[in-house]
Amino acid sequence: KSSGDKLDLADLLQSEHTGTLSHFLTFVDEGGHAVLNVATETDGAVVQKVVFDNYADVAALQATFADVSGADLIAKMVTNGNLKTDI
Repeated sequence: KSSGDKLDLADLLQSEHTGTLSHFLTFVDEGGHAVLNVATETDGAVVQKVVFDNYADVAALQATFADVSGADLIAKMVTNGNLKTDI
């Protein structure tokens, strides 16, 4: 899926070079939606939540990108241009 919304986290994620993006970004089911939790430190506290209103859960979001895990979903979103970081 190369079209659609683009999420730019480059300014928020300043130290992601010290680890993989999955240490900073995690997908969860919350309130009937897929949610991306963003931490600015490796495995740190969540400082930003991105709610995917069009997806009832993470599984539905993963199905859109044909992925089976959160790390794969993050990588696919970066590759497709839907998620921008400094990496």
